[in-house]
Amino acid sequence: MSPPILPGFHPDPSVCRVGADYYLANSSFEYLPGVPIWNCSWPPIAAIRRWPGPTRCSAAG
Repeated sequence: MSPPILPGFHPDPSVCRVGADYYLANSSFEYLPGVPIWNCSWPPIAAIRRWPGPTRCSAAG
C-alpha cells in the first residue's frame, strides 16, 4: 500500500487533465480558502472561493 496523494482530509476529489498536467479540486466545507485546487505534484495553486470572515451556513436557508 502506498501513502495517500494528499495527507489529511480532502473529501469529494475531482481530477482533470490539461495537457501533461493533472489538477485536483476537493471540498473544504467551512474551511477557507474554499475548494482548493492542486497541481499534479500536489502543491496548492489556487482556491475557487476567497472572502474575509467565516462561512455563514445559517443564511443559506
